[in-house]
Amino acid sequence: MKQMILLILSGLLTIFITLFFAVKYFDGKIVEEPYYTGLDYDKNKNLINKYNFDIIVNKMTKKGEICSVDFSINGDTEFYLKDLNINYTVENGSIELEKNFKGNSGVVGFECVDNRYYILKAIVELKDHNLTLEKVLYVK
Repeated sequence: MKQMILLILSGLLTIFITLFFAVKYFDGKIVEEPYYTGLDYDKNKNLINKYNFDIIVNKMTKKGEICSVDFSINGDTEFYLKDLNINYTVENGSIELEKNFKGNSGVVGFECVDNRYYILKAIVELKDHNLTLEKVLYVK
């Protein structure tokens, strides 16, 4: 009888601990249609690997609170750079940019904070698909 009570209590404790951490660390982000979102993600990654797409940061400078990123995008097929944006990594918030790009390279300027990660996202258009390329930036 003691073993049965001990087994039930340990099961309830395990459930309680699992629910506690699930509620504490759930960020509230739920993707609509996760199956199709996952398929798009896989297709995006496969095309990036197939055509060797990469964002190269040539130079990153900081003057006061303004950061400037000189970048280029390399790939083994023809593409058109459609748009750029920079997001915070934690809050996933978008940042106002000064964009100046032509062809597959350019410079973006944005307000930045020391000791923070940012994600440079480039939307690249192929003949039949849009790709999202990402590069993590760190401001010292």
